[in-house]
Amino acid sequence: MRPSLKSTTTSKSGLVLHFSVGAVAAFVRRGDINARVSHQTTTMEGMIAHQALQKSRGPDYQKEKSVSTVCHQNGHQLTIAGRADGYHPAKEGRLPWIEEIKTTRLAPDQIPTGTSQLHWHQLRLYGHMICEAEQLSEVELRLTYVHPDSLKTAVITKTMTAENLQAEFTDLLRPILTWLEQRAHWLECRNQHLTTLKFPFDSFRPHQRDIAAAVYRNATAQGQLFLQAPTGLGKSIASLFPVLKSLPATNAEKVFYLSSKTAGQASAENVLQHIHQASKALRTITITAKRKTCFNPELPCDPEVCTYAKDYYESLPEALQEITQSSGHWSRERVEALAKTHDLCPFELSLDAAREMDVVVCDINYCFDPKVRLKRFFDDQKGRYPILVDEVHNLIDRAREMFSAEINQHALKVAADDIKTLAPVIFKSFSRVSRALTTLSRKSDQNEFEVLVPKSELKTFMRAVSNLLGDFDGALGLPPLPETAMTAFFLAHHFSQVFEQFNEDYCCVLTKPDGQISLRLVCLHPGPQLQQSYRLADSLVGFSATLSPRAYYQEMLGIPETATWFKSMSPFNTDHQLSLIVDYIPTRYEARIHGVERLVDLIETWTSAKPGNYLVYFPSYQFLQLAADQLLTLHPDYALICQKRGMSNDTVEDFLTRFQEDSQQLGFAVMGGQFSEGIDLKGKRLLGVMIITLGLAPKSKSQDALAEHLDGSLSDLGDSPSARGTPSRGYDYAYRFPAIQKIVQTGGRVIRSEEDRGVVVLVDARYKDRSYQAYFPASWRTQTVSDKAAFHSKLVEFWSQQDA
Repeated sequence: MRPSLKSTTTSKSGLVLHFSVGAVAAFVRRGDINARVSHQTTTMEGMIAHQALQKSRGPDYQKEKSVSTVCHQNGHQLTIAGRADGYHPAKEGRLPWIEEIKTTRLAPDQIPTGTSQLHWHQLRLYGHMICEAEQLSEVELRLTYVHPDSLKTAVITKTMTAENLQAEFTDLLRPILTWLEQRAHWLECRNQHLTTLKFPFDSFRPHQRDIAAAVYRNATAQGQLFLQAPTGLGKSIASLFPVLKSLPATNAEKVFYLSSKTAGQASAENVLQHIHQASKALRTITITAKRKTCFNPELPCDPEVCTYAKDYYESLPEALQEITQSSGHWSRERVEALAKTHDLCPFELSLDAAREMDVVVCDINYCFDPKVRLKRFFDDQKGRYPILVDEVHNLIDRAREMFSAEINQHALKVAADDIKTLAPVIFKSFSRVSRALTTLSRKSDQNEFEVLVPKSELKTFMRAVSNLLGDFDGALGLPPLPETAMTAFFLAHHFSQVFEQFNEDYCCVLTKPDGQISLRLVCLHPGPQLQQSYRLADSLVGFSATLSPRAYYQEMLGIPETATWFKSMSPFNTDHQLSLIVDYIPTRYEARIHGVERLVDLIETWTSAKPGNYLVYFPSYQFLQLAADQLLTLHPDYALICQKRGMSNDTVEDFLTRFQEDSQQLGFAVMGGQFSEGIDLKGKRLLGVMIITLGLAPKSKSQDALAEHLDGSLSDLGDSPSARGTPSRGYDYAYRFPAIQKIVQTGGRVIRSEEDRGVVVLVDARYKDRSYQAYFPASWRTQTVSDKAAFHSKLVEFWSQQDA
């Protein structure tokens, strides 16, 4: 890990920088990557162990002693600050001593060398800073390892003079200063180029300039902006370009572009390719998820078994030098190629390379998810980073997933079987957790598939989980544990961490799919936790085609009252889209089998009116397959392609390449899936979209709990048509508004440019209700048809006008 800039200036006096003690210590890390799980502990365990030790140290012991030092070297001002776990002044002839406490389940001699060195670097830094502040000539350093369950300690001590600590401090700073000078030079050159950077296209689209101006103002004011703009307008370039232009004025270091889907990241990469053609003085990278880019996905991150973890920090400097001496975007493929050349872990390389970058494209979880957040930028050291969130409406569901946790009996049983002879103690622990799940299940209604479990009933289960985490130190000295055991451990570890956050915004749900018990801590309302994360940004822009109703998104996304809202109208001719509501086809669950033949006839009428490419979206794979079977039975000559579960990037690309300007392709897809947003089929590659039913989430205990929770906590919506009647506001938030979000996003696939023409068909009589119509884009101008003849007539009339 490398430190990052907290604040920067590029004046003649050099950079003004703020580093944490931990960041300085990590800068000179050597050795291997070693992620063996046996020494990991939860945040709460570490806090409890720290507090227990600190209370036992006596009245003269100063816990969490804040220290800082400022040094001026080579034209730069560096402020290094932190909090030492403990400081005990000199007493009764004994030297003053400084303590650094590390919670671990490893014995001291089993802690990896690189990790141990990191701990000592940190302690020596505290030693120097306290000697400087307290005018000490000599001090005792105590590195204390504490086991979180037994609270047994192992203390390693060293006595050092202030002179020696000063020398080591200078040695630790030397490589940082070298990097700072290189980084400062780069930032100065970059900012000079950005002041002259031109918009990479011939001109702005209508309304694009207004969006860009709003984003620039927000960046320079260090504000929070949430903007709604129609699909196809070009929100990515309209957001990224002005933020880059603002960097010289704001002195921000780098931009984070966050997206929840691969298509969103691809859009950002496409924009960056155009910007790179206009300016070579820009470094950009895409961070790809570890599970996708790992060279040895079946192996743990252990230098004993993975060559790409072995000596990682020894080979890293050469690779980083190659990165800084190059230009252009560092895509997944480019990072992997460099990693192969230097025998480095590609995921860790992308993280370390990010410190040299001006734009980082990555998944939203690298900012908002506590499990995988980039601590080097957002926790260990707060930098000045404008953050752009693409398709911010997706953050609601993604955040609920991030802040939730699940543990299932199947994973526990498989792990127990695989580890039975290798680690009997852990085998018993897995078995106890599994039995505790069974006990919970027996206490619940056996006829219910899904049951809400009160927090008060989880005490025995959580005790079993805690014992499992404690017993994992039984794996010390053993060969690497099976992947199944590691997976089950991580499930338990994460479950324990989320349980620490359990409050009124959570519920606990027990399910029994296929007879296997699963327990899930469900985050109902992510807004409060998201609001905390927004503070990580120097400025924040969230953009989407669907941010209406405003009250819903403000509540669920935790958007502060001080945030700015911006809404852009569609730049496209509204006459280019025909929007029809079909109210005569039964689509409710119980009527689908009987109505599917009429639905297929509707599709045939729709596609025959203007031969070309069309997409039909269904609420489920089951309904999709029912319609596909009926269509091919009645019309076997149709060129039909259907979305499948778990499609890879290659199969997604194959699906989309079927839709060409001169083809007549029909596609069936699922609402809210890979083809509902982010795909860009312009011109004749897509002539129409048909949406079957409302796409309401299936009824569930957790969704009903969300509705009930929000009914009890929401203030007046103001802009909700159902606020004064039924269904309830909670129902709107749990079911209706998420469905409207999917409808608008899916319908937005049709008109993507000024030249596009097409038809959006909404098949369900409920689409006529004001509770849905109120949130459709104004450009849709929906019309209702109540029979086949009227439907066909509207299609013929529209296409005749467009072809004229």
